[in-house]
Amino acid sequence: MFSYLAVVMLGALIGIGEVISRYRDAPSRALATVPGVFYVGLNGGSAAIALLLLQESGMKFGLEENSTSLPWVQVIVAGLAAMAVLRSSFFSLHSGDKEIGIGPSALLELLLDAADRAVDRTRAEGRAEEVARLTRELSYERSRKALPLYCLELMQNLPPDDQKSLAEELATLDGAEIEDEVKILMLGLTLINRVGPGVLRAAIKSLGQRIASSRPDRPLETEDPGSPVSA
Repeated sequence: MFSYLAVVMLGALIGIGEVISRYRDAPSRALATVPGVFYVGLNGGSAAIALLLLQESGMKFGLEENSTSLPWVQVIVAGLAAMAVLRSSFFSLHSGDKEIGIGPSALLELLLDAADRAVDRTRAEGRAEEVARLTRELSYERSRKALPLYCLELMQNLPPDDQKSLAEELATLDGAEIEDEVKILMLGLTLINRVGPGVLRAAIKSLGQRIASSRPDRPLETEDPGSPVSA
């Protein structure tokens, strides 16, 4: 039973790692959705089935029956084998520029997409309120360069690909023919999705009146204990 518990935990940890890696601002929220829980459970259950098949087949990987290392080897092999099988495709279909894998990987992708939509639905209102509150006294013209650069410096280890895609999004936003009042909201939303509300809040607080609109005479309000979006 200990071997099965260990292999389920291994499979579940792999699934948890994949789910939370998709969310920068609040990764734990994805695990609270039904698709997220099912995704983690599927990984853990598949690892347990793989271990059962290994034990029933009598595979010992060159070890003796009474070897203390055998259960651990079986657990590791079963966990990795389940991960490989679940992420495999029997063949691929091309739909326009997109390649669609047919096989177990398609089920995992569907679950991750469902988790994405569930998290987006539950967090959309909170993100909108948080961004509106944080940016309501900011000037887009003053913030458009300083705020993203300062957020990136605070993050330090944001992957180069993420930095590149962020720069492209900001360039598109800068060239959009919309009012600055809308642009500053979209700038805040873009940054909060990349670096999280805590970093954005800290950046706005540090930059202070340097990026504020000329209209407010009071300090920027960046702290709201009752905010629906957690850092």
